Amino acid sequence: MAEAAGAERMRFAEREGSCWSGEFPILRLSVPDARRATRRLLPHLGFTGDQEAATVIVSELMTNAVLHARRSGPSLTLRLAVREDGALVIDVADNDGDSEPRPCGLPEAASEGGRGLFLIEALGATVTWESTDGSHKHVRALLQGGAPSHGRRGRPDRLR
Repeated sequence: MAEAAGAERMRFAEREGSCWSGEFPILRLSVPDARRATRRLLPHLGFTGDQEAATVIVSELMTNAVLHARRSGPSLTLRLAVREDGALVIDVADNDGDSEPRPCGLPEAASEGGRGLFLIEALGATVTWESTDGSHKHVRALLQGGAPSHGRRGRPDRLR
């Protein structure tokens, strides 16, 4: 039942070959929805690398976007793309083009936050970001994959 509700909250923008994007409301509930979508879609996109690491990275980037995006915006956009070399590009766009992600190195043991970008890099991904027009920000993680695959290219029945 919760999975069906998650699929209703998410709007599909694009799914073609080795690329997919979807829009999510700026709500905490979007984070598990994005994780489920990622787990379901990565095999179909042809990503042969560490799918659990990719799912954690999506979770961290989406959490940061939910926490820091302006609530006045319509949604967050998650884009997953597998490059020809098999690497996965995870792109999360929000409506806060003014603030920049601040990796803080090794977080203090007692701190409750500040681990997201550190964890993403510890999982082997490279993190970059850009402000597109002052009103939107894209935070991207590049995670190397295994041998390139052409994916199954079959459309998933439903997100589970």
